[in-house]
Amino acid sequence: MVEKFLGVIDVNEITSNDSVYNEPPIPNVQSQYNLNWNNKDAASYLSLLVFKYGKPSSVDTARGGSVIWKKERLQNTVFDRIELRDESVPHCTPHSHSDFIYAFVNYEVPASRFVDVSSVSGGLSYDPLKKELRSRGGSMEENLVALALAIQIGEGQVSLSYAQSNGLYKQWINECKNPGKVDQLYDLLVFNLKHQKGNPANEGYWPLVNPEGCF
Repeated sequence: MVEKFLGVIDVNEITSNDSVYNEPPIPNVQSQYNLNWNNKDAASYLSLLVFKYGKPSSVDTARGGSVIWKKERLQNTVFDRIELRDESVPHCTPHSHSDFIYAFVNYEVPASRFVDVSSVSGGLSYDPLKKELRSRGGSMEENLVALALAIQIGEGQVSLSYAQSNGLYKQWINECKNPGKVDQLYDLLVFNLKHQKGNPANEGYWPLVNPEGCF
């Protein structure tokens, strides 16, 4: 059974259908940054990121480079770091696309749920010492879905088996065509990070490796 999210967000409501939203035109800033990248899909995403998050912290225009927004540039967001990389990683689920945008949040994945959390998406990874959960996707909306669902599983609000049997990952990504659903998922992510059961601070060890802690 999926519990109601503290009476604020019902995870089942996130999958309801609403009208498609058309984003306003995004100013093209590619010529301003002059990226000499191999992967044009990654390079073309820069304008949207600058529109949403402002001037990046660093820009590497060379082939294989990256554009990075650090925490000081993301003060009004839930993210600790955003990276756009000159890469195009094939990813066939929930639809065929390529991954090139990374989003990082500060979250302690419970050791007992590490496998379940990691099973939400092939683009998820976790640094247990930094307490840093990272999603790589083809858009920030895909990263938002992966992080929000993974942390719900980490917090025990939704089971992996329920999420998979009901296709929540794919449904939520499809629903992100509607900005209202994006806002709901973002609010869910913000709340769960703020009220996470674990300790997001670096403790110097990972319980799966050192159950007794530091020596």
